[in-house]
Amino acid sequence: MKQYKQKIAETIGKYGCYYLCLIYLAEKITGKNLDPIFYYTRFVNLGWMEEDCFLIRPDLILSDLVGNIYTVFYADLSYRIQPDDLVIVRYEWAQTMTTLAHFVVLGKTIATPEYDPLGNSQTVEFGKPVSYRILRRQ
Repeated sequence: MKQYKQKIAETIGKYGCYYLCLIYLAEKITGKNLDPIFYYTRFVNLGWMEEDCFLIRPDLILSDLVGNIYTVFYADLSYRIQPDDLVIVRYEWAQTMTTLAHFVVLGKTIATPEYDPLGNSQTVEFGKPVSYRILRRQ
């Protein structure tokens, strides 16, 4: 089982920035420490997330983690953020032959994330914000 958990941790570390942003927001809302590996398995089994951490139903994931119903929608950077919105920002950094993408939780300004799953992502430092994922409690 240990090797299986290590593989999940590796996958989350490489591809799970959006997922980890949801975990962070849920911990902030509930005041509880949540185990991303435990929930990874749960959400993959429920079909809300693919094994590579691609999120199919981020709304259901956050709803499940906090016990309230949330919706999620994509918004471009012109969107006027509302006071109760939870905002995850997608950054992109163009590289030769590829574009790197990374998700962070919005801070007081778009240039200073409240939470970055990597701590200090180069994609945030050298890239640019391109869109929002807005989560709203119903």
